Amino acid sequence: MRVVEELRDVAEAAFARRARHTPDDDLLFALLSHQPLAVQHPVLGFADDLLAALDDGERCACRNAVRAGQP
Repeated sequence: MRVVEELRDVAEAAFARRARHTPDDDLLFALLSHQPLAVQHPVLGFADDLLAALDDGERCACRNAVRAGQP
């Protein structure tokens, strides 16, 4: 799923390097802002399953990336 792959890329760029930096998250923002994604429970469940399959460190980095983007 493109959203999860993009989230993983943003999380890696933001948190996996020695020096943190602000990643280019424009595509992730566009994907997450798409209304059908936000209201389709099967899609969200599928994304949740994909994220659950990640190791703890990568899942934590993804969670932090989403939280960092919240106002």
